[in-house]
Order: sequence, then C-alpha cells, then structure tokens
Amino acid sequence: TLPITKSQQKWLIDKLKNVRKVKAALPFQHPVDPVALNIPSYPTIVTRPMDLSTIESKLKNEQYGCIDEYVGDFNLMIQNSITFNGPDHAVSALGQSLKAYFDKQMSSLPSDASTQPAKAKKEKKPPVAAQRPAASRRESKVSVGGARSPSGNETFALGPNGMPTIRRDSTIDRPKREIHRPPPRDLPYSTAKPKRKKYQLELKFCDYVATEMTKPKYSKFSYPFVVPVDPVALNIPNYHNIIKKPMDMQT
Repeated sequence: TLPITKSQQKWLIDKLKNVRKVKAALPFQHPVDPVALNIPSYPTIVTRPMDLSTIESKLKNEQYGCIDEYVGDFNLMIQNSITFNGPDHAVSALGQSLKAYFDKQMSSLPSDASTQPAKAKKEKKPPVAAQRPAASRRESKVSVGGARSPSGNETFALGPNGMPTIRRDSTIDRPKREIHRPPPRDLPYSTAKPKRKKYQLELKFCDYVATEMTKPKYSKFSYPFVVPVDPVALNIPNYHNIIKKPMDMQT
C-alpha cells in the first residue's frame, strides 16, 4: 500500500510489456468495442471496463497510488471477461492463463530497499609492483627450454602464457564422435510435412503467414477472427442458421 517508487514504476512497465507479448493477452490488449463485436449488452453487464492498454497508460502517467491499485485493475479486467463470457468460455480461459503469468511476474516485485543501489565496497587491489615478484617466481620454477612430464620421459614446449603445451599421441584409440546433421536453414514446420514434395514450399509459407497473423502486434484487427464464434456468449443465436460453414484462425 506504499506509494510506487520511480524504480518500481520502471520495473512494472517493463514487466507489463512482457505480459502484453503473451499469446493469452490477445483479447485484453484494447478496450472492448461493443459495436464492432455486436455485443450491445456489454456496457450494461460490465460497468467498469478495463484493458491492458488502459493499465499501461495509467501506469506511465503515475495514476496508481500504490501496487494494490495496479493489481486491482488487472484483476478487474480478468473478472470482467468471466462475468460477461462465463467461466467456461475460451476468452475466460485465456484470462486465467494470463493472470497466472501476471502473478508469477509480480512475485518478484522488488521492494523499495532492494531497488536502491547499495554502495559497494571497493576492493583494494595490490600494487602492480607487488604482483610482479610472484609472476617472476612462477616463471623461475619453469625451465626456459621446456617442461618435463611427471614420468620424466617427455618434454613439452611452453606456450606464450608459460603453460606447457601437451600433445597427445595420435595413435591412441579414441571413441569416434557422432556426426550430427546441421538444422535446415529454411522455415521449420509446426505441423507434419506434406507428403507431396511439390507443395512443401507453398505450405511452409502458408504456415509462416498463419503464425504471423496471430501475433499480438496484429491483435487490434485480427482479434475477432482468432477463435471460433460463440453464439451464446455473443447473444447471436441465429449465427449458425446464417453461417453454414464457420471458420477462424485457430481452426
């Protein structure tokens, strides 16, 4: 309930950006438009609408007095979707998934004390002159010509850092390493590859386009087409009488 500090505000803005990138956040990006979605009863049922863009705007404009007010608006947004659509609706399920992700982010909220940088104690480094004798002593223990193995039978050349360079005998049998084929550079398949090679490239491109269109940056105009139309939730009982072959992006 304490006022939000500047460092906490910056942290909350960064985490809210991560929340908006989640796929489950698609229906909550912008305010609900009852006219565009043909749900004229929405303002009557949901008297206090809320969405992620409004929350982000209020957070940036410092309209939240404390963390509880910020969390309260997010919970209100999720509860609004359940109140209007019902607990078993697809949008309500996405809201619950988004809330779980949000709560996980908020569990690591830094306190006011932890956000202020602590004064780190500067470690005193020994002077350069004090380090040189130690290095010279190490070098004096190693002969200039080379280093001998513990058995005393082999001599190894010294590298530039003073360490002996050990060469292994190439005649010793070693287990062969498995050769793995590098991954293909073209676009991967999210589903099974088509059986006919003739259409692999075309279907690969279609899969890429379909995945691209469901990204959050297109949610402003793709949201009505992402999930199947629910005639009960949208209060349009004659939908299936008019639309004989329903289709959506998810399908």
